[in-house]
Amino acid sequence: MADGLFVVLRKVALTLGDRMLEKIGYQVVEAAPIMTDFEHSMKQIEGELSILQAFIHQVSAQRAGDKAFDAWLDQVRDVAHEVEDIIDEYAYLTVQAVDTSSFIKRKFHQIKNIAAWQKFPSQISHVEARIQRLAEMRNRYGFSVSEQDTNNNLQVSDQLCLSDSAYLIDNSEIVGNADEIGKLTQCLLEEKQDRTLIAILGMGGLGKTVIASSLYKNQKIRTYFDCHAWVTVSQTYQIEELLREIINQLIDQKSSIASGFVTMRSMRLIEVIQNYLRDKKYFIVLDDVWDKDAWLFLNYAFVRNKCGSKVLITTRRKDVSSLAVDNYVIELRTLPCDESWKLFCTRAFHASKDNICPENLTTLAEKIVSKCQGLPLAIVTIGSALSYHELKEQEWEFFYNQFSWQLAYNPELTWISNVLNMSMHDLPSHLRSCFLYCSLYTENYKIERKLISKLWIAEGFVEDRGDGTTLEDVANFYLTELTQRSILQVTERNTWGRATTFVMHDLVREATLNIAKKEKFGIAYSDASVTRVTHEAHRLSIQRGAQSLHSLSSSQLRSFILFDTEVPSWIYDVLSCFRLLTTEGPLPKIFQY
Repeated sequence: MADGLFVVLRKVALTLGDRMLEKIGYQVVEAAPIMTDFEHSMKQIEGELSILQAFIHQVSAQRAGDKAFDAWLDQVRDVAHEVEDIIDEYAYLTVQAVDTSSFIKRKFHQIKNIAAWQKFPSQISHVEARIQRLAEMRNRYGFSVSEQDTNNNLQVSDQLCLSDSAYLIDNSEIVGNADEIGKLTQCLLEEKQDRTLIAILGMGGLGKTVIASSLYKNQKIRTYFDCHAWVTVSQTYQIEELLREIINQLIDQKSSIASGFVTMRSMRLIEVIQNYLRDKKYFIVLDDVWDKDAWLFLNYAFVRNKCGSKVLITTRRKDVSSLAVDNYVIELRTLPCDESWKLFCTRAFHASKDNICPENLTTLAEKIVSKCQGLPLAIVTIGSALSYHELKEQEWEFFYNQFSWQLAYNPELTWISNVLNMSMHDLPSHLRSCFLYCSLYTENYKIERKLISKLWIAEGFVEDRGDGTTLEDVANFYLTELTQRSILQVTERNTWGRATTFVMHDLVREATLNIAKKEKFGIAYSDASVTRVTHEAHRLSIQRGAQSLHSLSSSQLRSFILFDTEVPSWIYDVLSCFRLLTTEGPLPKIFQY
């Protein structure tokens, strides 16, 4: 079909007799095989991209901390970006031709861009060669991508260690959440015959595990029950291992081994727990629950025996907390300023009398505490790290000025990023891209529902679900899901109770920005001392200092977001370089706030 159209166009050119038109006619015929073959290649490469993206999402969190694997995976991401660039360039050239109503003019547009079209075969060959080399490298270095490999098990162990260390914190070290702890204590000691499920809900780092452990170790509460057990569920739980751990804590471990529980399957283990708990008043903590499916099994194991038993779960997800009735869901909030300051001083200045901050460090300490935005995990971790520093203003100022770097690369602070990024790794691919995009906003920026929905749609992040559901409806559903996962907070609602603005906690934003930069998803520029942006990211957010920039080297930008109040004069000179920016009408959009 395409070949026939090109031949017809050549005959028209020859009949008209114009030398230039004749030349164009021959060029069209020469271009025909390239453009026709490329349509077939595009279908193949689009399929390759979908598989690459699915593979990256599947394994990206699997072997965190494995430097060799991370370096290899970074190259896989680079290839995926190359493929995406080819597809977008193809779309750009195709749309240019389609936008012209005349058939002959459309062909003239295609000939005008013949040099761009001729690059595609070599680009595709290059990508295919890179994919082949990456497959060979994986085999050469023995990179495993199975879900049950040793490194993945080590990662799970690290997650358990994070939970265990929180469990070991002394009750006297807890600052804040007095009302929440009081309400939880009241729920646990409540005289009620039915088994009660209680949930502690909140974003990572708020201290859910710390509070749960303080209650679990409370002697008054422990003596109120006949037996008790604590298990960490995590994102990669194995139901049989959970059941065995519960049995080991409820029953003497030697007895459980002698009884053969180690080799029992899940249904038999459930029966064992049921029989043991049938006439007992029990208290069981399920820490770090990520999905409701775990409760489907455990619900059967924890018998409803009318003895006043209690089950306490901690979770970041609202759908999991909804397993408990409203009166038994305790949602934690960030600490207020005074409690944040008190907690920081107890850690940072524990060696000084009464934990008093020196006068020369007060201003810097207040700035550091402000960056933590009331997140207990960050306050405790950063305060503990700074407690080993000398009490010199210059040293603390250096730490503050390098805050983003410290969060990403200081081994003493990786705990913060690990805990916060667990929510990120739990996101499905469509939500992950949307959340990464949110990190490009400035600190404490109120993200508007209507605008962010349009930007996600323009970026192609929102899937078309059909059945009369609009893309705006799907985007709004995405926003709701991100808030229910406790990684976006609602800041304003309209008169009907619908969320209208959202905000991202600044430390979550910092951790997410590091991922966005590493994966070349996007970068946020805010350093007035830098005059050139060279990072090959697909999205650029200039948050301040736009006037000082003189050069933008990347031609692969999909989004350019400007937060400066004035548009710098140089932007109009470089617009033509950004061929792949989302467009609306004849000119590329610049999103300015």
